[in-house]
Amino acid sequence: MPVGVFSLASCLDKEGFQTKIINLGLEQCLDPSFNLDKKIKSTVADIYAIDLHWSVHSSGAMEVANLCKRHHPNSLVVLGGFTATCFDQEITQKYRSVDVVVRGEAEESLIQLTKNYLSGKGFSKIEGITYY
Repeated sequence: MPVGVFSLASCLDKEGFQTKIINLGLEQCLDPSFNLDKKIKSTVADIYAIDLHWSVHSSGAMEVANLCKRHHPNSLVVLGGFTATCFDQEITQKYRSVDVVVRGEAEESLIQLTKNYLSGKGFSKIEGITYY
């Protein structure tokens, strides 16, 4: 897992937001009976942030995004990371389960996105994001 995930969670924590990091790949390795669908269904949040750093993880990230949106349709599904940044337009146009891609260094963008989403404000003035 990229260390940036921990940095982003720390930034959000400092702003007063509760965060939780789940390494789904590690969970699957440690527990042969791990059920991804059940885990996502039972993990309730306003915002689901999914790392898509390396392109080889693209199908897994999209599967997680699809499950998040299926089980929690009113929550915001966000992708970030190197590959998400490079393919932001393609992702937001093709995958309806992804609401927003945070591009590049995400600290400020993710904080503003979180504040705006939770307060019901729009995203149009937030730099560093792509949404459809």
